[in-house]
Amino acid sequence: VVGTKFYEVSHSGLATERGTLSTGVGVVDIDANSLEVFLVDGVTGYKFTLATNVFATNTRVADIGGSKRTAYLDQYAIYAPQGSAFFISSLADSGAIDDLDFASAEGRPDELVSFVVANRQLYLFGKSSTEIWLNTGAADFPLQRYEGMVMGVGCAATYSAQVANGVPVWVGSDNSGTGSVWMANGYVPQRISTRAVEEALSSSSDISQAVGHVHQWRGSSFYCLNVPGLDTTWVFDFLTQ
Repeated sequence: VVGTKFYEVSHSGLATERGTLSTGVGVVDIDANSLEVFLVDGVTGYKFTLATNVFATNTRVADIGGSKRTAYLDQYAIYAPQGSAFFISSLADSGAIDDLDFASAEGRPDELVSFVVANRQLYLFGKSSTEIWLNTGAADFPLQRYEGMVMGVGCAATYSAQVANGVPVWVGSDNSGTGSVWMANGYVPQRISTRAVEEALSSSSDISQAVGHVHQWRGSSFYCLNVPGLDTTWVFDFLTQ
């Protein structure tokens, strides 16, 4: 997405405009399955069908209150309006969301800040804790909380949470404060930021607006963090730690 335009870029670098979003500010989050690409911009949602190249507004995302993030787990698209609840779509159809297909964080309920999917597990980041949910195939609602798996570190910045090198990485917060960077080591949060990094993060004008992104280069995986008020991008190299 560039501005309000949604593009498909070929392997040769050719960009083809495929659709138009109704908003032109903020962050757009994107995920996909084998049939479609789905997007959210915090206000509404969109769906691009790969077989037909049709781009359409997903009005059901606006109906549930919008969503800043989206992710894909076992053919379900996941959305979360402001609050503690999250919704799932129908199987293999990101645009179909039933009003009753929702659940809430239960282990240590707090406001849901962000979420990611890693290794077929849904990480729900609150302000001071993180829960892990699995697809158990239950009839009423297929996703269930992984009993006992509640991490005592939440998320300070919605778009900082990313999956890098196969594990969730995020800017953390808990009841004592915020400003460290964490990754999930199994089901235990592991601090990966140094004192120097945390000193820099503490000078941010608004750390809640930090944005993380991930890339690979020459065999290394990198988690990169852009933070308002800082004139540099902080980067964690998983190969060298």
